[in-house]
Amino acid sequence: MVICIRSLKEVSVDSILWHSNLNWELWLKVCVVGGNGNIGYHVADQLLRMGHQVYCFNRSLSGNIPDGANLIKGSRHNREEFEYLIRKECFDAAIDMICFNREDALSSIRAFRGVSHFINCSSVATYGREFDFFPTKENCPLRPWTDYNQHYAIGKAQADEVFLDAYCTERFPVTLMMPTITYGPKMGLFRQIGNDLSWIDRVRKGKPIVVAGDGVSLHQFMYVEDAGRAFSLMLGEMNAVGEAYNLVPEQAISWEVYHKTLMQVVGRDVEMVGVPTKVLKKMQSTNLFQPSDIFWQNSFFSCEKLKSVLPQFKPRITLEAGMQLVLEVLDRENGIPTAELDGWEDRVLDDIKKAKSLHT
Repeated sequence: MVICIRSLKEVSVDSILWHSNLNWELWLKVCVVGGNGNIGYHVADQLLRMGHQVYCFNRSLSGNIPDGANLIKGSRHNREEFEYLIRKECFDAAIDMICFNREDALSSIRAFRGVSHFINCSSVATYGREFDFFPTKENCPLRPWTDYNQHYAIGKAQADEVFLDAYCTERFPVTLMMPTITYGPKMGLFRQIGNDLSWIDRVRKGKPIVVAGDGVSLHQFMYVEDAGRAFSLMLGEMNAVGEAYNLVPEQAISWEVYHKTLMQVVGRDVEMVGVPTKVLKKMQSTNLFQPSDIFWQNSFFSCEKLKSVLPQFKPRITLEAGMQLVLEVLDRENGIPTAELDGWEDRVLDDIKKAKSLHT
């Protein structure tokens, strides 16, 4: 499947001026949909630090909202209730962290029609795995298809199209933010082949870990606090209305460097054993682990457009420091499974060792 390039239709100068008559020095009444999530919590927290009046719309199934934020409890999937609860509050602005498809987008437009600025959390996953150039800019064609999360990527891309159409047809003041891997205490630390946190225990015990292919594909990583700050700084940037922005750090690193950074943090050096992606796909089909095939090949996104509108933004948390922060929380909450709990990785490594011995 190929979805068209993210681009604006012809928009009049009057449309842009219509959005620029706001005094953003005033405190705003802001709604964060999904304000207790991986990034959403830090978005709400940063907005509170800036002095805004913050409301978090959540189901409250897990996690808390920042101190000082107000809770609106409900489910966005109950469209009628969601839109009623939002409209009655008369928000000045909103940030939607949990819009995953076309229907979510249409509902958000109905709920937040009349706000002065609306930011939607999209994803670099909407580009898919085929890129025309590196670093990939926002004018790259969208091909949101992967073996693992195609529904997520396609849904996000279709939601973006709905928002941009609403901007062009009815001046809905939307800005799209597309984060890369945004890691933190709630999501833990991904690895190249998936989101199985037992790899952390393996490293601590000196056990080898599986990587995809040669394990050196490029990626970009951002700590959640930095991402939350970017969202909060973007609020009120009216030059960004009707535009999409990659939310990524300036540099890409290899997964090999990522894995070795964790080894440095925990003080253990372990072997990384490459497994062909064809083998990993077979393992995927048998549900041995939860793969993330978008990590198996290079991806490198440009942040130049983001820097042009938010020159004051620069990620502050290094990968090493971010990993330390995440590990502190995971250890405190006993969130790291033991390496022996499932055993699939040891079985795979044993099979590789046996195959190698037959050829020597």
